[in-house]
Amino acid sequence: PVTIVTEAPLVYCVRANGPADLPAFLARAKEAPGRVSVGSSGIGSATHLASALLMQKAGIELLHVPYRGAGLIMTALLAGEIDCFVGDLSLALEHIRAGTIRPIGVTTATRAPLLPNTPAIGEVVTGYAVPFWFGLFAAKQTAPEAIRRMNAELRPLAAPDSDLSKRMAERGSLLVLSGPDPLASRLRSEVAQWREVVRAAGITPE
Repeated sequence: PVTIVTEAPLVYCVRANGPADLPAFLARAKEAPGRVSVGSSGIGSATHLASALLMQKAGIELLHVPYRGAGLIMTALLAGEIDCFVGDLSLALEHIRAGTIRPIGVTTATRAPLLPNTPAIGEVVTGYAVPFWFGLFAAKQTAPEAIRRMNAELRPLAAPDSDLSKRMAERGSLLVLSGPDPLASRLRSEVAQWREVVRAAGITPE
């Protein structure tokens, strides 16, 4: 592990005429188990696992519809083929601002700065948090000094006033650049967490 690079929310969205908010969406799913559909970027993808965790934490059953990429999920939502999109906030922003879709929740532990009126799902569903993150790794035999040097050179980019931080913030992402220890710790905890989610949901790779 070298460093966590970025962290961002995934966002759950419905069409403009869909459920008014997250509680209404969850209530509809409870009333019609397996009939409210949610798209993902494929079996075993981050978006699939995020929905699997939501089902487990909220006690609901959604109809999972896998696609080959987030853009296809959005197309399907706008066409009325599915009831809910879950995916990268940056992809959804244009449609949210145009009013064609409505965000009902973000997956980070706190609200997203670009969507201050949209709740974190954990505000409604206790214990739910799925930050979408990217990490930088080096080959196992890389010298510790090289890891330290990479972090020293990357760290200034994480300053809030850096051009890269500003560009990432415009897309809803936080530039973290934490160093190796937080990445190693996160990897250990998330492997254990998602192994259990996958087991409970009966997800198998294709």
